[in-house]
Amino acid sequence: MAAQADSYEAQGKTLLVQMAKARAYLAGRNYVAPQDVQALFSDVCGHRIILTPRAKIKKRTPEEILTEVLKSVRTPNPADK
Repeated sequence: MAAQADSYEAQGKTLLVQMAKARAYLAGRNYVAPQDVQALFSDVCGHRIILTPRAKIKKRTPEEILTEVLKSVRTPNPADK
């Protein structure tokens, strides 16, 4: 079962990267910006979230949880190098 979970995780990452590249291309850029990933994250990953009973009781949504995940991750800044 762990191998299956790993393949789903890898597939999800691949799809997120492909969608972010497409979004950047449509915006006229040849690079992906953090905003591309952030804009697509919930749409690409939302259906992969399985809510716990506690989350269901609190009426949480996958979108809320993914928004919290995005807020907890520091956005890369090229000036930090």
